[in-house]
Amino acid sequence: MDTLQSRPIGINEIPVLDFAQFDRSASAQNRLFHEMHEACASVGFFYIRNHGVPAAAIDDIFTQAHRFFDLPDTERDALHLTDSPWYRGYLPTGAPGANKVTRNNLLEAFNLARELGPDHPDVKALKPLHGPNQWPKEESLPGFRTSVLTYYDLMEVLSRRVLTVLSGAMGIATHDLLPKFDNQLAQLRLLYYPAQPVQDDPVLGVRAHHDTSFMTMLVQDDAGGLEVEGRNGEWLVAPPRPDMFVVNVGSYLECLSSGIYTAAKHRVVNRSGRRRFSVPFFFSPKFEVTVEPLPHFADRPEARKVAPMNVGQDMVRFFDTLFPAVADKGGGPHDKHRTAASRVVHRMAEGYEAA
Repeated sequence: MDTLQSRPIGINEIPVLDFAQFDRSASAQNRLFHEMHEACASVGFFYIRNHGVPAAAIDDIFTQAHRFFDLPDTERDALHLTDSPWYRGYLPTGAPGANKVTRNNLLEAFNLARELGPDHPDVKALKPLHGPNQWPKEESLPGFRTSVLTYYDLMEVLSRRVLTVLSGAMGIATHDLLPKFDNQLAQLRLLYYPAQPVQDDPVLGVRAHHDTSFMTMLVQDDAGGLEVEGRNGEWLVAPPRPDMFVVNVGSYLECLSSGIYTAAKHRVVNRSGRRRFSVPFFFSPKFEVTVEPLPHFADRPEARKVAPMNVGQDMVRFFDTLFPAVADKGGGPHDKHRTAASRVVHRMAEGYEAA
C-alpha cells in the first residue's frame, strides 16, 4: 500500500539534460546521449532545458487551462469524455462511466488528440482512437481551440526532438525510429487539481501508476505535486523548474529497451493548499506499429524478457478498461464505431510493423 510520505529530491536524483548540447560539438552530443541513456536506465525521469518551446506558449497553455476549468459546470459537462468513442473531452472527478474498481483521483481533466475532420481517411475508415475532439463553444472561450491546438503542434515538434536524442542514446539511427511516429498516437491533457487542506494524509491527485505511452512530457505550475518512486521504493518530490519540461519513460519505451529503460512509478499529491494545474503530453508510435525489444538491448545481461506490444491494440484496451461505459455503449453511431473499431484492431494485430 502507498504511503504518502515523501522527500524532496537530492542533487542528480532526477537528472537535468541540456538539449542545447545537441547543437554543439560531437563530444557535447555524445555527452547528451550518455546522460539520456543513464537517466532512462536509472530513474526513468529527467528534466530538459533549452527545449525550444517558447516560454510564452507555456504561459498561454496554463492560461487556457484556467479559462477552461473556470467555465460553468454545465458547459464543461456538455463535453463529457464518456460520450466520445475516441475518448476525448472533459472528465470531472469520479466521472460517470469510469472504472469503479479503482479509487477516484482528485482531479479534473480535458483530453484531446490530433484534430481530424470527418473527411480524414482514418476517420472514414473508423480507425479506433482517430476522430474529432470536443470543444467548448467559441463564444464561451474565444481563441481557446486555436491556442490549445497550437500548443499541441509544438509538443509534436518537441517529441520528435526528444526522439532524435533518444536515438543517439539507444545507438540506433533516427530514420529507424522517427518514421514510426508519423501520425503518432499522442494525447494532450489539461489537468486541474482542486485545493485541499494541508494535512498529513491528503487525497491522491493521481494514484501511483506507469504511463501507457512511449514517453510523456509535462509542465506543472508552481504548486508542484509530482512525486516519483525511487528504486528503493521511496517517494521523491519532483518540483517544477522554470522553463523546463519533466520527461518520463513510458511502457512502450520500456518494452523497446527490454526493460533496461525504466517506466518509473509516479503519482501526484497536491500538498500546496491551493489549486494545481499541469499539462502532460503523452506520445506513442502510430496505431499500426508493434513495439518489440531491440536485439542489442535484449542480448544484455540486465535485460528482461518483454513481449511485443501492438500500440493500437494496447491503447484501445487501456482506454476501454479506464472507461468501460464507452466500450459497452450500444446503439447509433457510437456502437457502429466501436464494432468497426474492434474489427480493425483484430485485423491489424496480425500485421503490425515493428518499432
